Amino acid sequence: MEPDPQHPATYHLGFVVPDFDETRNINGAFLGDLDFYRQFPLEVADVEYRGSTVSYSADVAFYDSGNIRVELIQPTGDGPSPYHDHLAAHEGQASVHHVAYLVDSIDEHIARATERGSNPRLVIGAPLPAGNGRYAYYEGLLDGIVVEFIERHA
Repeated sequence: MEPDPQHPATYHLGFVVPDFDETRNINGAFLGDLDFYRQFPLEVADVEYRGSTVSYSADVAFYDSGNIRVELIQPTGDGPSPYHDHLAAHEGQASVHHVAYLVDSIDEHIARATERGSNPRLVIGAPLPAGNGRYAYYEGLLDGIVVEFIERHA
């Protein structure tokens, strides 16, 4: 099957967690050893988030679980961030934060969704940590969940 740019495949599921070690123990009891194949600190500076300019940090880790890539995000530091706010809204419990799609153009996907009657609301947009593109979180595209678009540049 050929990729369809109008209907991108799920790239990963993002979970916000209060503690990597606790999540590794709980999920590992069911899934087996969680081998984080990529782990890094995320530092985001001076981005627009819900009407304010914020800087925030988090620790990020990825593992594969069968046919799906899983991203774990543990907020660090203080102040408002999409991750601290998500944990607060879920009483400090680990939970799904977003579904991510790798796309050629975030702007094209948002324009297409708007043309089809969606009401996407930008939560946050920031450069990718490696500096090779950008990511953006949107509400209003999938019922009850944030959508992350990842746009990489060569």
